[in-house]
Amino acid sequence: MMGEIRIQTTLTEQDVKRTAYYNVIFRNVLMLVLCWVPFAGGLLCLIFQDIVRVHYLLCIAFMLYPFIMMALLLRRVRQLIAKRKESIGQTFLMTFDDEQITLHSEAEQLELNWSQINEVRELPDLLLCYTSVRRMLYLPKRDMTEDQIIEFRSMIRNHLSYKKYRLK
Repeated sequence: MMGEIRIQTTLTEQDVKRTAYYNVIFRNVLMLVLCWVPFAGGLLCLIFQDIVRVHYLLCIAFMLYPFIMMALLLRRVRQLIAKRKESIGQTFLMTFDDEQITLHSEAEQLELNWSQINEVRELPDLLLCYTSVRRMLYLPKRDMTEDQIIEFRSMIRNHLSYKKYRLK
């Protein structure tokens, strides 16, 4: 039986921005590939225009597509940051034990079973626990001791399938 981990943290604007960029841009690898494949195709069509015989306007449209998609993704990032502005500066108390995960803040109280955690990602300065595609718990490592990080990793390995986490 593992111990209990209690973490008290205050979210900063930098935490919110990093997680928004990570979730919208870097986590969605398929979207990045779909952005740059048409660009490469359009560039190749322009270079080998005699062979491919595609109108140059279509090639330019393919080359503009990723920039339009990136602008839309950045718009989504700004929307997420604006939506999370009210949580900046709030103090959260998170408790992790073998039974459940508990989150207390001024705005909400949340109790989760380990089975409700869909995915855990470890970034250099954050741990992200996803309960759904759009909902996650932020765990800044700056508020955790090295022993707590090691114990948290151990809890994740004990309670989740190896397919559900990416830890360092």
